[in-house]
Amino acid sequence: MEARAYLLRSLANERLVEETFEGAPILVYVGEDLATARVFERKIDDCVLSFHLRPEGIWKTPRLRAGSTP
Repeated sequence: MEARAYLLRSLANERLVEETFEGAPILVYVGEDLATARVFERKIDDCVLSFHLRPEGIWKTPRLRAGSTP
């Protein structure tokens, strides 16, 4: 079994990390509070999704935007 650790302070600048873990494409997302991380699998059926942050203005929360690769 594979294990991986991330330092929240190093993830805080990017807020998104796309990696592969145990053969599965994953997304590590750090929340607005910069203290909470969430991990999602990026594959739906045979499509691997790719994410980036899209700013919604100065005072609004950045949103995730997904693209896919066949």
